[in-house]
Amino acid sequence: MQFSVPANALPRKSPWRLHVSSVTTLLQRVWTSSYEDGVYNRAAELAYFFFLSLFPGVIFITTLLGFIFKSNTQLTVLLLQYLSTTLPGTAFELIRTVITEVTRSSGSGKLTFGILAALWTANSGMNALEDALNAVYKVKESRPALEDIRHRAQLDRRSVTADHRCTDRIPLWRCTRPGSLQ
Repeated sequence: MQFSVPANALPRKSPWRLHVSSVTTLLQRVWTSSYEDGVYNRAAELAYFFFLSLFPGVIFITTLLGFIFKSNTQLTVLLLQYLSTTLPGTAFELIRTVITEVTRSSGSGKLTFGILAALWTANSGMNALEDALNAVYKVKESRPALEDIRHRAQLDRRSVTADHRCTDRIPLWRCTRPGSLQ
């Protein structure tokens, strides 16, 4: 049996009622809150995972293109003809060399490595994003451990906690806003 809390049962703070006497006080509060929440460290973590996931993604895409170009020579010829008319000579030679090398060296091992590594790093990035949003909104993870593992394995995009208000569609055990019914 799941309980839910209606969205209008929770008090909401207006962002326009900051109760600050000066801009200096506001800036101090923003700096202090950012430091306490570890915003800068979390931003660095998110940037790291973003750039880490780019390289396996590029490996996957280039290997996939190699398979496409290898199986469809007419597409390759048409693409190279189009590029030869639009690019300068040296740029075209560079692109032609890259397409030839990618076509020649594409293999299923690279494709498998690329997709698995891209999924793993993207999953790590989504977990870091979820943890960062939980910290910023001061939400504690209250899902049971097995539910949390299942959620993280499926990359469930619905539970990123940027909007963590309890509604009639969210079960009570997921509703973790401070002051809510637990």
